[in-house]
This record gives sequence, structure tokens and C-alpha cells, in this order.
Amino acid sequence: MSAYSWREEYEEKEQLKLKEERRISEEKYRDCANFYDNLSPEEKNYYRQEIEYQCVKMLAPDDIKLYYTENYYESVLARREEAKVPLQQGEISQIIQHIEKEISFLEIGDGAVIYGPDTDDNFSSVLDKIDYKDRIIDVVSIIMTNEFCLDEKDWNNFKALEVEERNQEFKSRKNISVGHDETPISEMNIYVSIDLENRAVVQEIAHDEGEKVFITLFQAQTEKELLDKISGYKWDDFMAVDEEEVLVELGLNEKEEYSM
Repeated sequence: MSAYSWREEYEEKEQLKLKEERRISEEKYRDCANFYDNLSPEEKNYYRQEIEYQCVKMLAPDDIKLYYTENYYESVLARREEAKVPLQQGEISQIIQHIEKEISFLEIGDGAVIYGPDTDDNFSSVLDKIDYKDRIIDVVSIIMTNEFCLDEKDWNNFKALEVEERNQEFKSRKNISVGHDETPISEMNIYVSIDLENRAVVQEIAHDEGEKVFITLFQAQTEKELLDKISGYKWDDFMAVDEEEVLVELGLNEKEEYSM
């Protein structure tokens, strides 16, 4: 085998090795994000407190005094213990085992610690996005429950089902469904969803002839603005449509087809 052929074979093996390592790393990253996403709100809270505890535990006492407020370590311990209260021991153990096995921690100086699969410093932002998605889903589910739950005794169960349904939909669609309705006069179907990536509330209005119109009901500049906006919405706010304007955009004559 020539030196050139040997080098080609070596480089090919190295590329395959790197590709496999990258695949494993990406799979581990997804698994860790999915683990957190599938936790209950109470479990997520404990996960966060356990992460914070593991981070501060890495720091020297002098660094804690220098870079953090007084009694910071004690407050971390207190929040961690408080987060355990609503959980079973098995749930606590599962979270601890996952963190010990899958999450790495690295002190980078000035009292800062990064963490994640392979100490990925972007992992905390992934958790933040999951928490934000959960808050949006919670708000939408409350609106739906207030509108459609007929028995106050069933309110909590009704809302829990709404939350579960939206979480399942989000995994495949990446948008959060609000719901659907019909316009009162022309009976067009209205489908409303929240586009988290673009921070927008979007209406899809479909005519029975197959034509569709997409209307951005609201687009926020920040995630907080979107959350604050929809928190003040009611069901009718999401479903409000100027039917005449939509029919004109669809090229239909509202007076001829829908006037009585």
C-alpha cells in the first residue's frame, strides 16, 4: 500500500469516527432535552434546583463569597429541599441519577459554571425554551378550560387534558394550537395557533372551496411581550375575524354568496 493510499484510508476512518462521535453527542443532547421536557412541572422545578445545587457545590467557599450574595449557598440548599416536597422519592432519585450520568459541569472562572451534555454551554437556553413553551401552553389551556369546561368540579382534569394535548401536538408541529371555530356568517373554519419561533399568533381561515388565508393576529418583539399579550386574551379575541375582508381576499363576493 502506498503512503498516499494509507493516508486516504486513515483520513476516511477518522472522518467516520468523528461523524459517529457527533451523532452520539447529538443523540445524547436530544435525549437530555426530552428527559427534561417530559417531566411534570414539579419535577422540572426540582431538576432546576438540583442543577443549581450541583453548580454551586463546585465552587470554593471564597468564590461563593466573592461572586454571590450573602447566604447564597444556604438559599440554594433551601430551594432544593423545598422542591423535593411534592415529589416521591423515586421521582427524586430518577432526576438525580439522570443528572449524575448525563450532565457534566465545568467551572469557567469568576464564579461561573456551565453544564449540559458534554458541558454544552447552550444547554441552559434549551431548558429555558422548554419552560417558556410550557408557560404558553399553560396560558392557552386555561383560556380553553375557562371557555369550554361546563362543570367547575372538572376544571383541573379538563385543563390537564388540554395541556397534554398541546404538548403532544407541539412535538410534531412545533406550533401551539389554540383551537378552531367557525365564522358566524360565512361559516369559514378558523384555526388559531401560536408560532413560538416568530413570537406570533396566527389565524388560518379556510373556505369550504379549499381556499385559505393566513392572518397574523399579533406579533411580539420579545417572548415576554407575547406571553403578556396572550395572557390578557379570551377565546373570542383569538377567533375575531373581519369576514368581509377575508372573503374579499379570497376573491369571493360576500354579498352575493352569504347575505340573507
